[in-house]
This record gives sequence, C-alpha cells and structure tokens, in this order.
Amino acid sequence: MTISGACFFAWTLIAISDSNGLTAESSSHSDSATTQPVIILSKESFPEDVETEAEYERWLTDQRLELSSRVAEFDSALKSASRLSNAQGRAAVANWILAREIEPVMSRMLHGMGRSEDGSKVSALRTLAIAELTSASELLNDYFKENESDAKTEQAYALQDDLDVLIAFANAMAAGVVEQTAPGSESSLSDASLEILEHLEDPRVEVAALALLWEARLYARMGRFDRAIRILPVVTEAPQREAIIPDFFARLLRCRYLLAEKRYATAWDLTIMLEEESRNRFSTQRRRLEGARSAAWIRQSICDAWSNDTSSSERDTTRTWCEKTTTEMREAHFPDGMDHVVVRLERAAPMLVTMPEIATSPEKEEAELSEKEETELPEKEETGAPDATQPDIGGDDEVREEPAEDNDGSPRDDVHPSQQIPPSPQR
Repeated sequence: MTISGACFFAWTLIAISDSNGLTAESSSHSDSATTQPVIILSKESFPEDVETEAEYERWLTDQRLELSSRVAEFDSALKSASRLSNAQGRAAVANWILAREIEPVMSRMLHGMGRSEDGSKVSALRTLAIAELTSASELLNDYFKENESDAKTEQAYALQDDLDVLIAFANAMAAGVVEQTAPGSESSLSDASLEILEHLEDPRVEVAALALLWEARLYARMGRFDRAIRILPVVTEAPQREAIIPDFFARLLRCRYLLAEKRYATAWDLTIMLEEESRNRFSTQRRRLEGARSAAWIRQSICDAWSNDTSSSERDTTRTWCEKTTTEMREAHFPDGMDHVVVRLERAAPMLVTMPEIATSPEKEEAELSEKEETELPEKEETGAPDATQPDIGGDDEVREEPAEDNDGSPRDDVHPSQQIPPSPQR
C-alpha cells in the first residue's frame, strides 16, 4: 500500500536493496505536481572546461587514450632499455582505468543510485585494465630474466607489488559490480574477497581505506550484511584524515547495510550523527554541504523502507512520523528547482603508478643532444666587444628583480547563505 496525497516519497528516487546488496532505481509519480530532486555527484574533480557528468566521463576516457598513445612510443625506443619503463607505462594506464574511469560507477553505487548499464561498463573497463596489467607482468618477467641485478631491480620489484594490488582491485570490481549469474559465482565472490582482504592492513592509508570499501561491498553481494557492518567504522570513531573521502563513504555504507538488515532506528540515528560530523570533517563549506546532503539522502531510503515495513507493530504511527520528517528534510536539504550535490568518491582504486619518461639508447641520446646544441647555440662574432649573450654581472648598478608577493589568501566559498547546513531533523 502506498501513501496517497502528498505521497512522502513521490519526489525521490528510491534506492531498493536486493538480496545481493545491489541497488536499482525506480521512481514514484503519484503526485504529478511534485517535482523530483536532481541528485548529482560533486564536481570537485572536474577540470575547468568540463561542466556535466557525461562530459567528465568522456574526459576520463580521453585521458586514458592519451596515456595509451604515450605507451605506444615505448615500442620505438631501445627494446632492452625500455622493458621496465614499458611495464610501468602499461600499469599506469590500468591504474587510471581502475582508479578514475570506474569511479563514477562506484560513487553512484555507494549512494544507492546504480544504473542498469553500470555492470557492463565496469566489465568492459576491467577487461581493458587486466589486459594492460597482464602485459606489464610479462614485460617485468622478461626484465627480471635479462637483469638479475642492476640499479633498477628494486624499482621493478616495487612495480610488481603495485601490480598485485591493482589486480586485486580489478577482481573485486568484477565481482562487486558485475552481475554474477554463472555457476560458481559464489566462489568468484569469495576468491575476490580473500584477495582484497590481504590489503586491508596495507601501510598506505588510501590502499587500506579503499580495500575496506570493496571488501564490504563483496560481503554484501554474498548477502553477508552482518559481516560488512562489522568491518566498517562506526560514526563515532575519529575520521581517517589521510583518506578523508573513502573513510566518509565507509560510514555511509555502514548506514546503508544497517538499513538492509532492517535496523531502521540505528541507521537513522547514525545518519544524523554523520551529518553533524561532516561539519568538522571537511575543510570547505561546499564539501560540508555535500556531506550533510549525502547523509540526508540515505535517510530518505530509511523512511521509505521503515514506513512500509509490514512487520512493524506501530506501522501507522511510523508512517505518520516519516511523512512529517520527510517533508522537513525536503525543505532543509532538497528544495525544489535546484541540483542537489552529494560527495564523490574521486578514486575507486588507489593511484600507485605514474607514467614514466620514454627511455632511449645512450647513442640516440648523445645524437639528439648534439643536434640540439647545433641548432640552439648562436655563432660568436670574433670582435673585441663583450658577448651580448652573457649577463652583465655589474656592481652597484646591477638590477635585481624583486620577488612577487605571495598571495596566500584562501579561495572564496561561493555558497549562498540559504544553502548553509540546516539543523538536522530530530526524531
């Protein structure tokens, strides 16, 4: 039975958790005069010339293609001297795919706004990443065979460790997002969970924080929401400052999985605490608003599920309270006629590998340097006049350029006073 009249959830997108912890979007339109809020991910990661989410995803793809074109240049370099650089370049492409290109899907998923095409998109991107990681591993193996011990062996072993981490994240993404219907899918989820589990204690904070998100996601896909809740941090714990965004999402995810377990009151209270905590967690007013709105967005789902739970002994009372509370939250966090921005994860996997410089042979380097010197150095005239290309190192008449003054003023926060964080609704 749905709520008629104002229909407390007519204006929202409803995130419905299924038995595997997946999310599906649906909408209610019982009141055609009521507008739905537009929920969008933060634009903090956007470059200057990008305005929309679709443009941002195209930009991410273009950046990956540019990285791939740079890797192709290694084929023209000296083969034996460039194996390690080639492996690093291919690993950098894979890292970009896993960390940046898959991030929009992961962010939507964590906010309960998954799309039907997300699984196929992640599957295709993961296939590209695995191909690059496989090539990088093969190149490293060839490098180790040819160079048992040289100055770059330590760098090569470090790259091998990074490849192992990235492969674990790639497998977690395949199992955690792509629909598992084939026989043995439970085994695939379990294997990916064990693989990513090894990185929960990684000394690199971002690696451990993101591994925790994927581990919890895999538990949820196996229907083990209780285990996911146990490993996720409670809201009252001090925030992980070195990984502020993944840590925030871990707390959001805890609230979502408490909802999946029908622990409505606990989930509700934690979202209120998380909204309050966002005031101190983030350094800018814009981010504080996004954090508060992210917590309020989960409360919409809590209200919907709680008021329609047929097992509730006080269903009518709960429904009346939820209607009133939802109206208050809409006025505070989701006013009509505006885009409502929530926090973006920014990276779905840690950024570990950067693109190296192109390696060349010593002979080619020397030839290029000689050619550069011939074209750039002017011929001197054999006269008694001073060389005009040399600076005048005079005495008291020397002119010294004054250093520019530092401008260390903080950027303005373009947040309208009407969008200040509203007080949390009290139950």
